Amino acid sequence: MAALEAAPVLGVSHEEVVVREAQRMGEMWEGLRRWFVAAEDGPPVAELLLDRASDAIAFIVMTVGHINDPRFRRARRTADLVALAGWFEGFDMTSGGRETIALWRTAFGAYSSRHLGHPGVIEDDCDARPEVGWWQSEPAPVSAELRSRGPRAHTGSPPRIRDARRAKSLLAARQKQEHATAEAAERSLADRGPVRLSELGQLDSAEAEIFLTCLGLVLSVRERSGGVRRTRTPDGRLLITLRPAVESTAAAVELRGGVVSTRDFELTLLVEELGRR
Repeated sequence: MAALEAAPVLGVSHEEVVVREAQRMGEMWEGLRRWFVAAEDGPPVAELLLDRASDAIAFIVMTVGHINDPRFRRARRTADLVALAGWFEGFDMTSGGRETIALWRTAFGAYSSRHLGHPGVIEDDCDARPEVGWWQSEPAPVSAELRSRGPRAHTGSPPRIRDARRAKSLLAARQKQEHATAEAAERSLADRGPVRLSELGQLDSAEAEIFLTCLGLVLSVRERSGGVRRTRTPDGRLLITLRPAVESTAAAVELRGGVVSTRDFELTLLVEELGRR
């Protein structure tokens, strides 16, 4: 092709022009070939792009799942309070404690008291302003009908007033039970130590959810030397390590809703709490 398509160059022999054109065509062909055929120094470019796209999609799906899953938004109250105490300790108290008071109000919402403004009696010509403290203002008059029926009166029996304290206590008890179940499942998987997926056996619903979450997290990160993958859960509680099994075989993990089939790995979970494992 170079001999047929090479254009003549002034002052250069035809043979040299053919050699240059052949070299240029060879480089172009090699560049095109590297997109689809593996070379000695690495896989093809198309495969690399596919891997990068798969990693990006998996990361996006994982991020969206974490945003939508309230379990990953659990507050580690102990760690938060320890960090807050460190901030308080680092403040300079010689400036009158203004920074300490600002942090206290921001962290706990302990602002100064405020009244709900309401119009006063016409004869008194004095309205209760919201900026007046509780101790400097008269109590706001609220009629019994307003307390029982609300601002909109309807015919018939008054509506039942919801017990906010009971609703909060029930919600707190349910969340506590869910957290306890999740922590028990985490410790159950962690206590098995380095275990192969083929040896996990049947998992209950709580263990299956933790297992699938951890497996999705650790498979979304890049491999290290030796094919090891290591990552943490978003709350920092679990350290997940996944190693290739010595014998590359298939593994089937039985769940209550079905069976997960995958290549066999060695899974290790470490539960970290207050700096201890």
